[in-house]
Amino acid sequence: MNNMEKQNHTDFINIMPIIRKGFQKWYIFVIIGFLCGSGAIVYYKLTKPTYKILSNVLIKDEEKSGVASMQAAMMKGAFGGLLGGSVKLYDELEMLKSFSVFKSTVKKLKLNESYKSKKGFKNKTFYSDSPIQLTPIIDIADTLETTIFFDIDIEKSGKGKIKAYTGMFHKNRGEVAFEKLPVILHTYFGDFTVSTTNFYKASESYKLKVAYEGYNAVAEKYQEKVDIDLTSKKADLLTLSIGEKNKKRGQDILNTLITEYNRIGIEQRKSKAANTLRFIDERIQIIALELSDIEYKIEDYKKKNDMTDITAEVKAIFENSGELRSRQTEVETQYTIMDMMEKFISNPENRYSQVPFNIGLTDRNVLEGLQKYNDALLERMKLEKYTHEDNPIVQMSNEQLEVMRSNILATIRSLKTGFSLTRDDLRKQEDQFLTRLKNMPTQEREFIDIKRQQYLKQELYMFLLQQKEENMLNQSIPTPRASVIDKAYYLNKPLKPKLLNSLMFAMGISFCLSILWINRKKIMTMNNK
Repeated sequence: MNNMEKQNHTDFINIMPIIRKGFQKWYIFVIIGFLCGSGAIVYYKLTKPTYKILSNVLIKDEEKSGVASMQAAMMKGAFGGLLGGSVKLYDELEMLKSFSVFKSTVKKLKLNESYKSKKGFKNKTFYSDSPIQLTPIIDIADTLETTIFFDIDIEKSGKGKIKAYTGMFHKNRGEVAFEKLPVILHTYFGDFTVSTTNFYKASESYKLKVAYEGYNAVAEKYQEKVDIDLTSKKADLLTLSIGEKNKKRGQDILNTLITEYNRIGIEQRKSKAANTLRFIDERIQIIALELSDIEYKIEDYKKKNDMTDITAEVKAIFENSGELRSRQTEVETQYTIMDMMEKFISNPENRYSQVPFNIGLTDRNVLEGLQKYNDALLERMKLEKYTHEDNPIVQMSNEQLEVMRSNILATIRSLKTGFSLTRDDLRKQEDQFLTRLKNMPTQEREFIDIKRQQYLKQELYMFLLQQKEENMLNQSIPTPRASVIDKAYYLNKPLKPKLLNSLMFAMGISFCLSILWINRKKIMTMNNK
């Protein structure tokens, strides 16, 4: 046995008499246990319980929902349903957890304001039932970076005084005495109106402490407090939960979070649809002019060549080459869309503009790249609200966007090249088909070539009109993404405090205190040695 082991053994032996002596004086355990147990019960009675609030929501897949299903059906056919894709659950989960949703919830419920009054040993916290309302004349909570405290003392007569202060040293930020409410309080941060509510009783006196915080700080606090978990990936079901002392406030927070998530989502989709609509309208105008020009060429060609109509043979040839023309139309459409996207993204004026990509793109890599690019643009827009262009974070975001933009353009240009080669190949196939028709006059072959151009432009024009109709539907019939399965509810059994846990903790403390009290002299002697 080494020296350390000998020392530990000796210490154990020395402690045993202390414990034995303790059990001989059992009444000490009873007294201290009673006192600690009583303290635990008092703590349990005075501490307001915290309840768990829950809500379950189903995230809808737009592709499977009513309007979207109708839209998808409209786009099927010659173009094979070029618009596709479903809701990405994890993207929606992040959106629900986003700062913008929480900040909007804080604003709507005024969670940045807290009202407390002290009566006896208890502090009463008000939620939507405060007898006094404090309102800034100009909203300062968007930019406020500290907490303003207000001490409000009101006598039964209605007279009173209000003091505003900040920091642990109660730095005075403004005060006012009044004969009756409402009154205006001038502070370092701005003017506040202090008035009574329907819960105010003129026959009572009040001592209230009000804390007024900035929206951002409170939003961050609730981002940490609210848990959002994936209940079932298969069913796209999410569960929101929060621990709150005030059950009504907890329910309001979760219900409002879902409401604001749906509202912001609808606004974003409407904005995206509006941008896409403007983009499509511009392209429709261009195609309409080109189509008008081709129609003029047809009429001019007929007049010059004295053609009132093409022959029945030519009509048959033109009508029977449907498969080839269908492939030509699809390739030409995709090439045109890629060209549109390239011009839009390359335009310096659109450097930080959302890219409207719901216009018939079929390439998944481009679609995913544009979605990530638009998401990055939204994050940059959020940064711009709270900082300046020279901020390193904004600069980093700009660099990231530039890299993404370059990668997207490279992909689009590569696809354009591929579609161009395919288009040329299809035209060669058609030319080979036409040259086999030896008996066809040159005039009629030239005429067919012009008609082919007209057909392609007409198909593209109709396709863009369908896209326009779809986006107009998105604007006029916006549907909420989250469907509430269970509105916010609370569990009857509180999270804390729990009487049994409090008593067990108290008994543990009482045992240690009893041992120390009984053997205090011996312990002091051992320490002196």
